[in-house]
Amino acid sequence: MIFGIEYKTLPSFLGFIRPRGTIGLFSFILISSCVIIGLLSILFDSELVMLQSSFNILFFTSVIAFTLSIYAFGGFDNSDIIRLVQGEKKVRYNLTILHIKISFLLLLSGIFAAILFAITYGPDREVYRFALYDLAIHTIAIGFIGITISLYLPLMLPPIIGKTLKFTNLNKIPLFLIVLSLGIRALGDLFLAQGNSQFSSLLMFKILNFSVGFSGWLVVIALFVFVITLQRSMK
Repeated sequence: MIFGIEYKTLPSFLGFIRPRGTIGLFSFILISSCVIIGLLSILFDSELVMLQSSFNILFFTSVIAFTLSIYAFGGFDNSDIIRLVQGEKKVRYNLTILHIKISFLLLLSGIFAAILFAITYGPDREVYRFALYDLAIHTIAIGFIGITISLYLPLMLPPIIGKTLKFTNLNKIPLFLIVLSLGIRALGDLFLAQGNSQFSSLLMFKILNFSVGFSGWLVVIALFVFVITLQRSMK
């Protein structure tokens, strides 16, 4: 759903251009293959490792293709746009580019962590696998999906409720808090993955407990700041 919305809107937001159709179609085929593999993994548990690895590799490739199709990391000449837009339009343009780049970097990082999770197995690697699993889920769900929503809500909400929103009144604090939250949680997962050889179990538990709790509260604070900023920007 997110890819469908971005395919239709982002190229025009970034540079009044059309998406690359052929690469976009290739990405859609890969994503459809991921769905089929995901369903097969439910039926064939014995081949779960192979199916998980295939799923994640195809997913990673499809995201790369999708970013190329919508110019998420550039690939077009926007010098005239940067030179001409001023004030409100320039703030909105810069916020759009910043959110898009960070969100897709986090999505690719999350899928890469999922690939490592799928290819890592063994009774002595369960703690390491849990750290990768936790990192993959939160990087994709909080990072990619959360940041994408925080980008599109200011763009789509004003026409729906019939109010004008000033992008000059928005700030990057919610984005900073989300990235900081994911960074702290990643550090907690890193400590967890070290195992008992370097850290005592009690110390590891305390570090993990703090990172998980504190990172969660940062997301809550980011949500409140975002809602308050959004509401004030529409007054």
